[in-house]
Amino acid sequence: MTMRFWKPISEFLHNPEWMAALVLFIQAIILVMQTKILGRHAATMEKHTEIAGTQAKTMEKHTEIASTQAKAMEKHTEIASSQAKTAESIGNAVAQQGKILAEQTKIMEEQFKFQRRLEERSERARIVEQLFELNIEVKTLNAILESTAEYTPDVQTRVRLREQNVTALAARCLRELRSAIHVSTEEKEYFLGFVHDANNIPDSSPTNFSEVIAQLKDLAGKYKDVTQKIFAAASTPL
Repeated sequence: MTMRFWKPISEFLHNPEWMAALVLFIQAIILVMQTKILGRHAATMEKHTEIAGTQAKTMEKHTEIASTQAKAMEKHTEIASSQAKTAESIGNAVAQQGKILAEQTKIMEEQFKFQRRLEERSERARIVEQLFELNIEVKTLNAILESTAEYTPDVQTRVRLREQNVTALAARCLRELRSAIHVSTEEKEYFLGFVHDANNIPDSSPTNFSEVIAQLKDLAGKYKDVTQKIFAAASTPL
């Protein structure tokens, strides 16, 4: 019975048509499997292609960003260069302003010195002029009295005019000398003494004009070089 069971199976297995069909079936299975594998490979490749595309786009974006950054950096460089040029221009302008300010300072100093010299000359000129006038009035008064033999009303009128002039000029000289800042201490002391003594001579009268003449002579002796000192003050360089 066993032999009868295996014999049909053995014959079937050794049948060429069945073997061919089996081989084709196996090949079909292999082909199906290969198709699936290839499909998977294709899907993987497609995925890789998508990834590569995404990476390419990302790289392109990065390239665009890098290009934008490069342009921005170039712009910043241009701005920095412009700022450097502006700073240089400002520095040159400041330096030029410094030179101009220095020149202006020198000019102002010269103007101040010139103005000071003018003030000194003006002050000394006023003092010298008034001292000259006072000295002339004192000498004129002395000359009138010395030439007077009789103190007449006419003589008194002439003498009174000179005495009034001496008093007025002495007052102006005292005011100028006391406030003077461009006169030396030695000059100021000498001229103040002369002005005080001239101003202290009393008014003359028919009874005392001889005494007034004596005081005028004493004044002339005490300040015998007053005229030279006035001329020296007038010619003193400032």
